[in-house]
Amino acid sequence: MQNVSNIIAYLLSTNNSGNSLQKVPILLWFIWKARNDHYFKKKEWEPLQVCNVASAMSKNYISALSNENDNATIPIIDEFCCFC
Repeated sequence: MQNVSNIIAYLLSTNNSGNSLQKVPILLWFIWKARNDHYFKKKEWEPLQVCNVASAMSKNYISALSNENDNATIPIIDEFCCFC
């Protein structure tokens, strides 16, 4: 549980623009994905990998929301695809 707390604290501290709460569900999803990868695929994620991928996905999500009026699409994240 200590590592999960550290990951959440790290991710929340990286963005002071008020979008921090939007990052938490994405972080929790990637923690769950890393857990499932470990359990079902015997694949290991480093905590920093989880943070980096969740942070990149969060930035793209927030960017897509801010450009919603322009009919923007969510960009594909190369780092995310590497860990699937």
